[in-house]
Amino acid sequence: MTESHIAMGTLAYMAPEQKFDARKADHRADIYSLGVILFELLVGELPNGSFEPPSRRKPGLNKRVDMVVARCLKTAAEERYQSATELIADLEALVPVSWTTFRRKPDRAEQLRFQAKRALRTAIKVSSVAVVLAALVVLAVAAIRAKSPRPIQKMAGEQIVTEFITRGVVTAEGRREVTELRKSVTIGQGLDRISMLAYGRVVQFDRGALQFSLGRSDSPVGRMVPDLMDIEGRAVRAEANIETEVLAGSVWARAKRFLLGVESHPRAALLLVGTPGRYAAVVLSGRRDPVSFEWALGERRGVTLASFNAPDDGMRLELSIDADGELSAFAGSGNDRRLIGEPVELGSHWRKSFGEMPIWTLGCIDGACRFRNIRYEVEREPKVMTTVSQNARLPERKAQATSSRPASKSTSSKSTSPKHTAVKAKAKKPLHSKTR
Repeated sequence: MTESHIAMGTLAYMAPEQKFDARKADHRADIYSLGVILFELLVGELPNGSFEPPSRRKPGLNKRVDMVVARCLKTAAEERYQSATELIADLEALVPVSWTTFRRKPDRAEQLRFQAKRALRTAIKVSSVAVVLAALVVLAVAAIRAKSPRPIQKMAGEQIVTEFITRGVVTAEGRREVTELRKSVTIGQGLDRISMLAYGRVVQFDRGALQFSLGRSDSPVGRMVPDLMDIEGRAVRAEANIETEVLAGSVWARAKRFLLGVESHPRAALLLVGTPGRYAAVVLSGRRDPVSFEWALGERRGVTLASFNAPDDGMRLELSIDADGELSAFAGSGNDRRLIGEPVELGSHWRKSFGEMPIWTLGCIDGACRFRNIRYEVEREPKVMTTVSQNARLPERKAQATSSRPASKSTSSKSTSPKHTAVKAKAKKPLHSKTR
């Protein structure tokens, strides 16, 4: 969005009012820019300060062009052409519509003079037509850009987690490792077959790498989610080697981006995604922009940029949450492994911030994205064995010993009945409970 007291544009082609406050500039600023282009096409230089009319710099040029250029370059916006229609009307009057003919046969000298004049007139005509066409193109592009709605810029992770049409299931080579305290999944090498769901764009597995391709019917944004079960744990970590690059695209796609003034910005991301709208992501840019760390966890949202730019050949990215709920993002590997920003403290109940146990997700926006050496690891809760203290078992043992003791000879048959035995055990129970 354009803010107050902010200048936006190329300085040499900006209208005076646009240099001080871009919000006050309107279509008349475009007419000023067109005047600069006209002057540059006719003279070969930019109009700086008090400039001479084009006809003085280029002899033979129609002097009516000077008035058109001068009016376009007026400092005050109200003194310029107030609409493109007025400008086009004056430019069309400069286009020749007839040729001069000679009735008698000229001599050699007159032929040479005639050829020179004709060449000059032809050059002027071509220049005039080129100027008019350039003006029409500039005005058409400006009109298209003005009418086309500007898309709202969203964070990369927010675009990736949006719902898309399922593009199919991809099966990749990998390895599953399960122990009592840890469960991990590695994609790229191994004898296991890992299934993943692709959304928005087609995903291919080739030579140990997952790659997002971009077809005509594909969305510019793609997402891939592994089909895993039993991923509950107290800590989680996801990492991958990521590369991204700009796709040239078709001629029509490039022309469309030019007309709309939209630039291609390829990005690849590694995410941990919980319930819809809750995620954490580390994003790699294909334009050598800094690596970014994003999170959207309910009311807690933010983005942090790294202090270094992404290299051309990609890099390793990592997201992790430890048992204490510290969410961290890293870039690089080995001695070059660097923390991106500061960790986000979520607390020991960090799973509530995601709504559920997050699953690793791969995302791609525009361009081509490749993911290699992907690893997802979950640290499980250790199993706690419930033990009963020896004192707690003491009353049970004494009761068993009392019930198994043989009856004495002097004991009457009434005392050895099951009813009296239960009475004795009940009488001793409060003592044992007091001891406990």
